[in-house]
Amino acid sequence: MERLDDILRLPPGRLREQEILRVVAGLSASLAAMHEGGRAHGGICPDAVVRDGQGFAVLAPPFDVAPDDEDAARHAGYAAFEQYTDDPGHSCGPWTDVYGLAALAYFLATGAAPPGALARRVRDDCPPLDEWHPGAYRAAFCAAVDEGLAMEAQARPRTAAALAAAMGVIPPAVPAPAAVSVAAPVEDPEPDMTAPSLMMETPAGDFADPPPAAARLTAMRPEHPTRARRMLPLAVAGLLLLAAGGYAWLRPAQPPVELAGVAPPQAQPQPQPQSEPPSQPLPQPLPPSEPQPPSEPQPQPAPAPTPPTLPDSSAAALPASPPQAAATGSTMPSASPKPDSAPEPEAAAAPAASEPAAPATPPPQAAPVTVRVAVRPWGEVVVNGRSRGVSPPLRELSLPPGRYQVTVRNASAGDYRMTLTVAPGRPASITHEFE
Repeated sequence: MERLDDILRLPPGRLREQEILRVVAGLSASLAAMHEGGRAHGGICPDAVVRDGQGFAVLAPPFDVAPDDEDAARHAGYAAFEQYTDDPGHSCGPWTDVYGLAALAYFLATGAAPPGALARRVRDDCPPLDEWHPGAYRAAFCAAVDEGLAMEAQARPRTAAALAAAMGVIPPAVPAPAAVSVAAPVEDPEPDMTAPSLMMETPAGDFADPPPAAARLTAMRPEHPTRARRMLPLAVAGLLLLAAGGYAWLRPAQPPVELAGVAPPQAQPQPQPQSEPPSQPLPQPLPPSEPQPPSEPQPQPAPAPTPPTLPDSSAAALPASPPQAAATGSTMPSASPKPDSAPEPEAAAAPAASEPAAPATPPPQAAPVTVRVAVRPWGEVVVNGRSRGVSPPLRELSLPPGRYQVTVRNASAGDYRMTLTVAPGRPASITHEFE
């Protein structure tokens, strides 16, 4: 079918139902990306259905405005009730397009669009689909269309894809061939690289016994470079390991010097013997030599001969140890008073940080006021040019204090206009009765 008019010319039955399902399948596919993101097209109607290059039915691009915006186009019979109100309890979403898609299927099956959503809100006179042509369409198809035309958004399918599946549209399954095409090239390179090299060189030695040996040598020669290439990383890694081992083997000669420097801090009373004769520090190096045996079980016993040389060069050892001992001695007492003094500036900074934060709080704004709405028999309530819903069922609004221009519209009785002043803490109401 090239046009929707061609579908309307078909007699009610299975053939016409199949053509409707094709249209629904194309439109649901074009809406899939928007519905996955939680957005709605909001403009589904017969005029919005176009054909792509392959002849499939798709939707024209949506407008930039939201479906419930004041400037948004609303097509009577295809627009859902939530498109006429900005009530947070009736928000627009993919279910809004479900209503429009079901209304389009209803139109293609019956030739007439369903009644408008505002009229259905007051009195729902929309007949079920199976009452138009009993037995012409499948029961599941009719039930899915009626479910998509539900006035309450919670009673409809959540997305166009769910509605299409309920109608009987079977989505095509094409992921299997993609997996096969990806798996095929992965297996080709390995057998092609190994088998031909052996098969092409081995038949060269069929004439006599010596040639096969030469052929084997020639067959082995091209394999050696590849093996050598594979062995190169291993050889380099082995050389790196050997170099690291040699470096680690030669490196321990330096740690004992560090150990000798670390040991003197344990004997902190050395600063006092500096002023005393050098005969007294000579017995003091002996205690460090006693704790050194537990450190000597470390990998290298080489550092052991160095300590006995220290008493020979007492003058050189003494200046080396005092700075370390003094450094450790200075850090220990300085570390103890610092924590005592550190919390004081932090404690002082805490109120200082909290004090500027207090004036940063903005002054509280005036709370919105609940406005009671009572219109008889019914009317669309428009506040400052923006529709707020139809009363009934709309019973109340939440407006901040201020002055508002209110218009109550009734298709059969005209418009009623009033100025509403909302004061903080005082009740307000919008009431009118059309004659």
